[in-house]
Formats: sequence, structure tokens, C-alpha cells
Amino acid sequence: MFIPSFLYCTRFDGKPSDIREWLPIIKQTAGDTKFAIVETSWTAEDEYGGGEGVQADYVYEVFCMKDYFGEQLEYVCWFTECDLIEEAFRGLKLFRQSGLISYEGVEREAWWKWVELAEKKE
Repeated sequence: MFIPSFLYCTRFDGKPSDIREWLPIIKQTAGDTKFAIVETSWTAEDEYGGGEGVQADYVYEVFCMKDYFGEQLEYVCWFTECDLIEEAFRGLKLFRQSGLISYEGVEREAWWKWVELAEKKE
């Protein structure tokens, strides 16, 4: 099952908690089938409704999905751990700051939120 981020970040005015509206729909669509959420992300770029704090809030929502779906959600994969060079996106600037670590190698607030929540799950 592929759940693209644009479903809950349309028009760049969405907020991370908007994903909660989709959870019952995802659950109904999946039925009893186990699934994974892959290539999910939220931009850290202010221009597209993001920011470091907003990105960290989305990481929190991602971990809440595991609580909601339980064992049915097998794993979650973030779109990219580190920002990629702008040329890699050929004009899709929305994705250039989707990494949990900046292009310069600096961990973002979302990285530390991921680490914190992952350690609590262990």
C-alpha cells in the first residue's frame, strides 16, 4: 500500500496531525493485510508548509501510526535520511529538505525526535 504525503499536505497548508483523518481509511483499505509505510516525509523548508519543528511533529505522528495499527504496520521508512542536492530533484524543491539530516550533515529536530521515539519503542 502506498500512501503519498501529498494526500495530507495538499496545497501546502496541511499540518502533521492531519494524517489522523486518514488512519481509519488506511485501516479499512488494508483490511487484515500487513503493510508498510514507505517514502513518507515532511519538508523542513518553510516555503512549503514545513519547518524543523513541523517536521519533528510529523515524525511524532508517524510513530503514533504504529500505535494505531499495531502489528499490522510492519515498518515505516522515511523518504531520505539526508537532504540531497537540489539538482537531484530537477525542480521539485518541495523534497530538497525532506531529510532528517541537512545537506551539511547537521541533525534536525526531527532526527532527534525519531531517535527519542525509537528508543522508547525498544
